[in-house]
Amino acid sequence: MTDAVRLIPAADSPAAPWGPHARAQVLAAHACAQATEGVLWRALSLDIHDGGACPVAQDLDCILMLVTGGPLHWTRIRSAQTTRLEPGSRLYFAAEDPCSTHAAGTPAHLFMLQLLRKQAHGCVDLRSHAQNLPMRAGDTLLHCASGTALLRLPAHLGGTRQLETGDTLHITLAREPAFVVPLEPGDAHSRLIDARVNTF
Repeated sequence: MTDAVRLIPAADSPAAPWGPHARAQVLAAHACAQATEGVLWRALSLDIHDGGACPVAQDLDCILMLVTGGPLHWTRIRSAQTTRLEPGSRLYFAAEDPCSTHAAGTPAHLFMLQLLRKQAHGCVDLRSHAQNLPMRAGDTLLHCASGTALLRLPAHLGGTRQLETGDTLHITLAREPAFVVPLEPGDAHSRLIDARVNTF
């Protein structure tokens, strides 16, 4: 692994159907030929406008966060357990577990991180105010879910980057760094997803 920074514009992540009720964009992924789904991890942006069954996938653990809209009701079909998600809420589940959704309010915009079980782990946070983002070894995905975000990276990683809605900055660091990345949201409605991934 070597240090790298890649800007993925929103236009490079076309939306595709995700079940009968939603559309998804694959924002970034790490391919793995040996995995059932062909990935070690992947990050998706989801827009759910109605209710219905969710696609299933094998051997992936998921972290789901509602960014805007909703509330969203997420039901595990086998257990009939329903979780109500508000903006900023997280849900952890196995992708092979059949689920269904119902958007109770406005259309729901979500972020999902899928991780190959026993091979990758991660976390997802929502940033909405100015702060310093500590960097760490592994993969960092900074996805501008709404508004704009100014990120002041050090010069050796390309310097300052401006993210627009839908843009994703993928930062890979080989070792534990000794710096933070100042974040400046464009306005009070700007939202940045901060997802971190490490592999075993």
